[in-house]
Amino acid sequence: MDKGNNANYIEINSLTDLEKFCEWYELDTHQSIDNSNSKVNKEMSNKILQPLNRILFGAAGTGKTFNTINHAISIIEDKSLEELQTETREELKKRFDNYKNQGQIKFVTFHQSFSYEDFVEGIRAKTDDQGNLTYDEESGVFKELCEDAEAEIKLKKVNELTPTEISINGAIDNLINRAKNEEIIFHTKRGMEIRVTSNSSGTLFSLTSKDNNIRLSTRHIRNYLKTQSDIIVDQKSYEWAIANSLRSEIKYEKKMVQPKPYILIIDEINRGNISRIFGELITLIEDSKRQGAEEALSVTLPYSKEEFSIPHNLYLIGTMNSSDRSLTGLDIALRRRFTFIEMPPRPELLDNLEIDGVNVQELLTVINQRIEILLDRDHCLGHANFMSLEQQPTLENLSNIFKQKVIPQLQEYFFDDWAKINLVLNGNGMLKPKPVETSAIFPNVDSEELGYFEDKKIWELVPTSFNSIESFKKIIQY
Repeated sequence: MDKGNNANYIEINSLTDLEKFCEWYELDTHQSIDNSNSKVNKEMSNKILQPLNRILFGAAGTGKTFNTINHAISIIEDKSLEELQTETREELKKRFDNYKNQGQIKFVTFHQSFSYEDFVEGIRAKTDDQGNLTYDEESGVFKELCEDAEAEIKLKKVNELTPTEISINGAIDNLINRAKNEEIIFHTKRGMEIRVTSNSSGTLFSLTSKDNNIRLSTRHIRNYLKTQSDIIVDQKSYEWAIANSLRSEIKYEKKMVQPKPYILIIDEINRGNISRIFGELITLIEDSKRQGAEEALSVTLPYSKEEFSIPHNLYLIGTMNSSDRSLTGLDIALRRRFTFIEMPPRPELLDNLEIDGVNVQELLTVINQRIEILLDRDHCLGHANFMSLEQQPTLENLSNIFKQKVIPQLQEYFFDDWAKINLVLNGNGMLKPKPVETSAIFPNVDSEELGYFEDKKIWELVPTSFNSIESFKKIIQY
């Protein structure tokens, strides 16, 4: 190290933290870490290093979507995944739902019809109460979350009195409860009167002087209360009027804290048309292109013509079924911007499950070993297929799992090559070859000369074998 440079000590407590540190170091090798930025050093030593973009990938049934809850809470609460494993699923799910209800987490599933307009922004045709058709710009799920994350940054950027989350939530809840029972009158910046009501589910509506009924966004009211801004964004002047009136109910505190993280979970990320959905944002999701980074970039959005960039406190968590599509099938531009975390089958989670002398952990392990040899590791069976045995550890349930999940999945993997499926099952009697009477089926063809039917077999299931524990024991017999 050159004279005058300082060494820094960062404590790594787990393999996961070491991997995250290496990822961070690779992304930031162009930056020197020195004592001139003590705030960065302090944050690095106190916080768990979390990749901004990650994809959980693995075969079907390995718990990818299940584990997004742990990853999301790990980011928000700055806890390691190992630490969260000591808590019950009920506790984690309750906290996850709470963060989701507060708007800190959003969940979306990609599919072939999912588009840029759904994800970023687009124009939506709407009809008012009088039947007039209007075309309005509408933010998609990703842009909405970016707006919320940016409002959080603006709120925490200055060291002064800031609104408390509890008082903001309380003010909005009180407004909704009042609006359910009576009509509340507010005035916009221009003095126009609006009358606000709520339906039984808590959705706010405003009736204007022209008797137009307009649905209101509590998300925008919350952001106006957070930023205390007098600037109207996205033409949400009614929400601004309500927030302006509620300011007197807000409590403040003098506290310098880091902006809260916001998380978008994208299930089945490789099922959508990535280039079409992300558009120009493919570049902006990169760590070094986020707001506040040295190489920060922004783009002009095609519909709203706004300058748009992605906040540094927005995290993306994707899931990808690698048995459905190989990693090589994913857009290269997207792959290099994400950290990939493999979610392999975990037979050890089935360790305590035994059905009439058959160890389910060993059963799944042996089946996957054979699939790996005959096919590849991306097409192994996930442990989630067998988790229902925890509640119903019966032969009948195990039989149903094989008939309804395992056999159909193997059919899909091996393209109905029943001979290979029989190899996976170790010739346990669940499948049997049926004799082919070629002379009766093809009476006018000399099939023996052609030699076409020498190795041809027609396979059929043996229903009674699924009800015998011996059939399952034969799968793991060596």
